[in-house]
Amino acid sequence: MKSHSLIIAKKELMDSIRSRMLWGAVVTLVLMAVSSTISMYLNAPPPASLGVVAENIPLNLFRFMPIIALLSGYKAVVGERESGSIRFLLGLPTTRREILFGKLLGRSIVFTIALLTSVFLLVALNIVLHSGVALPQLMAHTALLLLYGLVWVGIGVGISAAATTRFQAVGGVFGLYAITHFFWQQNVLPILAYLFADGASMGGLKPIAFADGPTWYLYVQRVNPVKIYQASRGILLELLESGNPNADAAITVPMNVPENVFGFVVLFLWVAFPLSIGYWRFSRAEVQ
Repeated sequence: MKSHSLIIAKKELMDSIRSRMLWGAVVTLVLMAVSSTISMYLNAPPPASLGVVAENIPLNLFRFMPIIALLSGYKAVVGERESGSIRFLLGLPTTRREILFGKLLGRSIVFTIALLTSVFLLVALNIVLHSGVALPQLMAHTALLLLYGLVWVGIGVGISAAATTRFQAVGGVFGLYAITHFFWQQNVLPILAYLFADGASMGGLKPIAFADGPTWYLYVQRVNPVKIYQASRGILLELLESGNPNADAAITVPMNVPENVFGFVVLFLWVAFPLSIGYWRFSRAEVQ
């Protein structure tokens, strides 16, 4: 199983290079992040330290990354089905589970290369615009961002395996992106605020890392993977600051351990559930 999945993953990587999908993802990420970086330097005071510069690089990629990761994965299986090439893969001594795992691995490698290349280019830009970057902070925040991005790649591959047409896959990834990035913030959270904070304003329910609302609200926030990343970033900042003797004590962030453990479990489910549903549908699909 392992060797078959690795062969499929290698094929995915080579196909991505030939189809220019890899370079398209790199260019898109870099252009968007460079625009945000330059805008930040033009419209805000320079970062107070090299550590802040290191934190800002992944942060500038964070807002664009889910859609890039979803687009990296959405054609993985359904694209093969529509082109008919899936029959060639199924004709080899491979199982559908090996195909799905190989697709997931291959698309994850492609995404990882795109992200790390983008980070490297942004580091070069920040060295030009600033005096440098704090490497430990950069590595820690990039690792967290990579984990977050791979979750979205897994979601995209799961949707691709569950869909029977490319149109369904596109609708699935864009629908999920809209729900987690717009509908959740603009509708779900205000409704909760209306019900439990006497108004549609979320002023009574503070941002995730500093929330002082009802305990259950902290759990509800962490159902959304975007909020889980933001909470995880708060934990990482706290851990990095705790090891810095010159840290500003005012930056202290509550750890909210039970709620964040719940968030990590939910994040795992965000990968496992779409992939399980996708495999279940793909394993029973009649391929023509």
